[in-house]
Amino acid sequence: MSIKNVSDPTRNNVWFEREETHRLSRYYSSLRDRYIKLNNRIEILMIGLSVLVVLCTFAVQLFPLSQPILWTISTAQLLACGGFIATIVESKNKKLPSRIEILNEINVNCTNLSNEWSDLWQQIETYTIDDAITSIVNSQLVKRRDSYINALSRYNIADDHELNEKCTLEAKEVMESTYARI
Repeated sequence: MSIKNVSDPTRNNVWFEREETHRLSRYYSSLRDRYIKLNNRIEILMIGLSVLVVLCTFAVQLFPLSQPILWTISTAQLLACGGFIATIVESKNKKLPSRIEILNEINVNCTNLSNEWSDLWQQIETYTIDDAITSIVNSQLVKRRDSYINALSRYNIADDHELNEKCTLEAKEVMESTYARI
């Protein structure tokens, strides 16, 4: 078996792309979790509004006032307000499951790619791959990752710069503590 060497620029490029994929996996996982929490809050709000409407309906029936028109107007206003809020919330909620699904899919794909980059890095460290093949494999992995990320454009998912920075620091820490040479 001949020892194969990978140049420092190629090693650095593989390391950078590997770290970037790890960051993306963390970022999209965190974003997905945020959307899941939002979806759960919306469902709780919808249940709460439904309960409120039912309670108001029973209150009108159980406690008739001397001026039933006031109860009717108050209940109608409350129901209209609840219906308006429910309509807005539900329209937002319809988009959430598809966003959660694509974020989960991207997270899984990035995690799989991260594993493939780990395998590539292992080959570099054990001198079982040469510079040219390393560059080709790295480029193929980058193209696959970019195709996954580009799929997001259809879902109108806003970037969260604060979360992105947090995930960048976390990914860098994990990569350096786990894989850095001693």
